[in-house]
Amino acid sequence: MTESNVDMLRLEYPQTAMEVYNDVETDQPTIDLPNPTAWVRLLVTQHQQAQWDLEQLHGMCGDAYDRANRRIIAIERNYHLLSQANEYIYKMAEANATVSHEWMQTALMRTASAAQKFTTDVWTAITSRDKDQGEKEGHQITRIMRLNNAVQFLEVADRKRAEEQQTWNTNCERWARNH
Repeated sequence: MTESNVDMLRLEYPQTAMEVYNDVETDQPTIDLPNPTAWVRLLVTQHQQAQWDLEQLHGMCGDAYDRANRRIIAIERNYHLLSQANEYIYKMAEANATVSHEWMQTALMRTASAAQKFTTDVWTAITSRDKDQGEKEGHQITRIMRLNNAVQFLEVADRKRAEEQQTWNTNCERWARNH
């Protein structure tokens, strides 16, 4: 009987925007996360989609891809936030450590917001470059799916942040009563 990997998530070390553009593979090992939470699964999915989306945008723009353009700077900044969050999860898994309360309260929501902004900006840029109506319609469908995924990540991240805050509050109240 073979083991199931349904409750396992493969986490690759995240690529930077420049690594995505230049099609550079990282030499870091892949880490298996057993029983990942919903927000971790969504974070990893958001980053994987963002890598693919960034490749699409870069491919569509070709030499016209201007890293000094304000829109591109915003896209890369939000991609960087997603990449940093994945790197943090990767390092915590590598060290067999847990995510900190502070990270859950600040970085998780910032990352989820960045994912939503990235998706909006990158797909606006992609669809604005479409010449063919059929291609434009296909990209609009992808855009809607990506936005729905980003909103789902934002909702799950907010729920996890609220749960984490409630646990923190309960622990503080318990400590205060005992001291």
